[in-house]
Parts: sequence; C-alpha cells; structure tokens
Amino acid sequence: MTIELKNLFDIKEGLNEKMVNIILQSIKNSHDSGMDFIKFKQSIQNLMAMNMDEVTAVKSAYATASTMGMNKENLIKSINSYQAIVDDERDKFINTLKKQIEAQVEAPQSEIQVLDGKIAANQSKIENLMAEIEAYKAQIEATKSEVASSEDKIDKTRKEFLSVYECFSESLQEDKKHFEGLL
Repeated sequence: MTIELKNLFDIKEGLNEKMVNIILQSIKNSHDSGMDFIKFKQSIQNLMAMNMDEVTAVKSAYATASTMGMNKENLIKSINSYQAIVDDERDKFINTLKKQIEAQVEAPQSEIQVLDGKIAANQSKIENLMAEIEAYKAQIEATKSEVASSEDKIDKTRKEFLSVYECFSESLQEDKKHFEGLL
C-alpha cells in the first residue's frame, strides 16, 4: 500500500509547492519500513475515511500498532525523528539563504560602497585638478600682464635709447661736418 505523504500533513493552500516537495522527499527518504508515526497516521486517516470519529480511529490505530511493537514512547520518538528531518531541511534552507544573501545582497552592497569610494576619490581629484587649472589660468594671466608690462618697458627703453642715440649721432654728425668744413 502506497502512502501519500502530502495527505498526512496539514499542508495549507498557497504554500510553495517546490519547497513542500523538498521536505516531503526528505521525509520519504527517511521513512522507516516498520510501524512508525507515518504508518500510524495513515491508519488513522484510513479509519476516519470509513466515517469513524477521530478519537475512536486513534484508539483503534494505536491498538493495532501496539500489536506491532509500538508504544506511546516509540510514537513520540518517531514524531521527533520526523521533526528532526524537517528541522534539518530548515537548517539547509537557512544556510542556502545565507549564501544567497551573501552573494546577491552583501557582496553587491560592498561593491557599491567600493564604487562610491572611488567616485568620491575621483570627484576629489577632479576638484583638485579644477583648482589647479584655475591656478594655472591665473598664473597665465599674471604672466601675460607681466609680459605686456615688460614689452612696454622694453619698448619705452628702446625708444628712449634711440632718442639718446640719435641725439649723440646727430651731434657727432654735425661736429664732423663742422670740422670737415673748418679744416
């Protein structure tokens, strides 16, 4: 007789079918061939399907199970072993979930922080470069002003020198003519 495990548990509508099946498969893989909680519960459901009330069905199933060596302590032990299976699946799920959180949430968040840091560093570099560019532009303007002032001074000095030169040159030329004429 095949036991439909899903019918033995109060599986509510809307639960994730894949997750339900994972736990049911673990229970099935660990199911004992002897009289245990699963077979006991199956017996109760079969009796209730014949319109027997629950109390009578439980007592009748227990009476039959006790002829196969089951007692209350064994039944509770069996229930606890299935609870351990369900707990083990919970632990596996939590570990898988932690790995997914680490890989899909925490690692990308760390990368975001690293990238934010790089952006801030680059913005700081840009601000420093912009300040440096502004300083260079100011230096260029100051140098252009100095060059213009120097050009003006040099031109003035050149003109002054040429005036002095022409004065001396004219004086010497006049003296030359004068003395050539006199001598």
